[in-house]
Amino acid sequence: MNPAKREIERNPDRITKILGKQAERLNFDGIEFPVNLKDIEKFERLSPEFKVNVFGYEAGCGVFPLRTSKFKREKKLIRLLENKHYCLVKNFSRLVSMQISKHHGVMEICDWCLNHFPNEKTLEKHQEYC
Repeated sequence: MNPAKREIERNPDRITKILGKQAERLNFDGIEFPVNLKDIEKFERLSPEFKVNVFGYEAGCGVFPLRTSKFKREKKLIRLLENKHYCLVKNFSRLVSMQISKHHGVMEICDWCLNHFPNEKTLEKHQEYC
């Protein structure tokens, strides 16, 4: 949610006391763990400040969307990579850019169609129609 950057850099796999306290504020009523893709929408309704997109990966195919949030609201976007477990995607551009362009700089990528754009303004214009 708002993890301390220093803690993530040192131990990205650990849940600190701060992160544990933040997680207690989330509402997981009626959601079984491990969480299925179908239960993510329920989580979004219970925790309206978040929207969650989930991606898969397959050798030869690369990254592809498994689930994109139906909510168009301006909320905190969480991107997860699913491979038996969920992994937080901290840099979506870095994850996807190698499969769609030879350009190695930062680019904006549409979560729904994986098209890439040079800046956020162009991406926002595209998302009106995507």
